[in-house]
Amino acid sequence: MTAPSTSDDPTLAGLEVGEAVVTYGTLWTRRAKRRSDERAVLVEMARSSARRVDWAQSCLLRQARILEAVDHPRLPRPLEVRRDGDRAVLVFPDHGGHRLDEILTRARNLPLDATLAIGIQVAGAVGAMHRATEVHGLVRPALIEITDQGQLYLHGAGQLPRGAERGRDELLELPQFMAPEMILGDEPSEGSDVFLLGLLLYTCLAGQHPFDGDETGITQRIRHTEAPRLSDVREGGTPVPRDVEQIVRQCLSKRLLDRHLDMSALQTDLVRALRKRTAEPEEALIARALARAGLAEDPPPVRRRHLVADALSEGKWLPWAAGGAAVLAFVGIVAGFQSCGDEGVVARSDPQGIVSQPAQLRLLAHPWAEVFVDGERVDVTPIGRPVEVPPGRHVVAFRHPNAPEITRTVEVIAGQTVLLDVQMQIVRPEASNEAPDLPAGEDATP
Repeated sequence: MTAPSTSDDPTLAGLEVGEAVVTYGTLWTRRAKRRSDERAVLVEMARSSARRVDWAQSCLLRQARILEAVDHPRLPRPLEVRRDGDRAVLVFPDHGGHRLDEILTRARNLPLDATLAIGIQVAGAVGAMHRATEVHGLVRPALIEITDQGQLYLHGAGQLPRGAERGRDELLELPQFMAPEMILGDEPSEGSDVFLLGLLLYTCLAGQHPFDGDETGITQRIRHTEAPRLSDVREGGTPVPRDVEQIVRQCLSKRLLDRHLDMSALQTDLVRALRKRTAEPEEALIARALARAGLAEDPPPVRRRHLVADALSEGKWLPWAAGGAAVLAFVGIVAGFQSCGDEGVVARSDPQGIVSQPAQLRLLAHPWAEVFVDGERVDVTPIGRPVEVPPGRHVVAFRHPNAPEITRTVEVIAGQTVLLDVQMQIVRPEASNEAPDLPAGEDATP
């Protein structure tokens, strides 16, 4: 495909437009450069050969509105929204990353930890859209960009045609990345995004689509066939842990009610599965997968600070004080472990010995909860960062609209990190348990 001419298009003025990066339906994304500052950018626009440019333009404007309303670091926001009459062009920063479909072509499958890290970050971005009452509907490898440093960006928010804008022929261009209800023509929902993320996780782990086979029958397999066990199809016969297999299988349930309650519940399960295996940052795990595929340099290992050795190497303590410091460190560690409670609280001693250092709370709730510390709202789980609190006693409340409130009282010392992981006892609304009235002989199965 040839690059569009910038000479007679006001929306492309000042841009040198280059190669296409990804194409979906009547939209494409192209690399470009701004002449004013030589900055590399990505340009999203309607293809000039598109049959239905009208809804392509409405998708672009809807995408701009969504990204303006949903502020999430994994959802890139446009630098410019250019309009000229009925035409619109979105200009995004170019992070120079690799598309996940290209990574999978090269690596075939990804390590377990990297796949979980990718799933966590995608779930966080899509969950932010859900909290703004928006659905993504296009979660797929081609719309996920990953930089050499392991930073992930999810593209395509707002690109899915909705309602009257949607043409069935365009929607079925890529049926392998559709949920069963979408194939039937239903509007995508939050549960549809859960299914799509399940497809993504399976593809990353197995190196193949869960419903791979004859392209003409893929819609029937998505609706009616169970995906093979990951351990049976993963290259080299590498076993997939049971908890991860269960997470992916629940995502790929045919019925909406059998999938995760919402994207926050799925993200919580993914965080729990990852942290059972490693404490490394998600970006480092993803970057290492790129290095394994030969697309980036291997990131340096995460350096863990050692209390006595670091202090001695920095010349902060005299040699004769090293023995006393080791004793103090040991006492601090023992004190930290003594603070462990029945709820699975894990404590760590103050690594620097600075009594003024704040403590940290790591907060998890399944499926999700609003968290209040000492009566002040903090965030909605899963919270990707520790919450800093002053040393002392704190009351942490977990609240969910369909579950009884859970309260935990924790006493922390300076520098200590405490994990609170709770299970909300969800009581589903009665209406959700009632089967719809159907005429005799009709089946509610999709």
